[in-house]
Amino acid sequence: MEFANVQDLPGPALLERLLLVSPIPTALAAIVLGVILFEALRRREKGRAGVACFLGGVVLGGAILTLGSLVETEHEVIRRETERFVGLVDAGDRDRLEEMVSSRVAIVIGEGAPARSADWLLDRVEDLGPLIVRMSTRWRGTEFRSPTTARARITVHTELNTSSSSTPSTWEFVWQRGDDGPWRVVKIEALSIRGQRPGRGLGSTWSGR
Repeated sequence: MEFANVQDLPGPALLERLLLVSPIPTALAAIVLGVILFEALRRREKGRAGVACFLGGVVLGGAILTLGSLVETEHEVIRRETERFVGLVDAGDRDRLEEMVSSRVAIVIGEGAPARSADWLLDRVEDLGPLIVRMSTRWRGTEFRSPTTARARITVHTELNTSSSSTPSTWEFVWQRGDDGPWRVVKIEALSIRGQRPGRGLGSTWSGR
């Protein structure tokens, strides 16, 4: 038995994360800084300068929030699409999933196990859909290999009506897109199932056929 130690992917650069992906803490920090400067300057009887700093902090915070709400980064797109994919698996929606995967997608479950095809994936979704009671996820990050290729990691806790407990599994998705086309999944690999690194035997048991 080999336990899996799956690392999170790095995600966006720090500046992109602060301004675009998670702008609320940054905006609040700008406003709080304005309040601190206002109070410090007021105590030195520089009220006009303090008011200017306070208003500047509020304006800067508002601008950061506006920018963050208007701009969707590629990292956010990949996260949204990956979480949408898992949601469609939960719903057993074969047709919409088919639109998201490349015709040459490879599904890898277990080291040394043969890669599975798109048809296999969609058939399994139909088989498992009625059995799924609940799915919950934990995001594990993104990484871009090029402007048109990205990978994402996500941990999924799946509860089936045939079991009293949920099964944790961590997956890596590789996404690609053409010059003007949508992002599509070209590879899905199981990195961990029940905390173990999938081997040929475990992968075969999980995949069912």
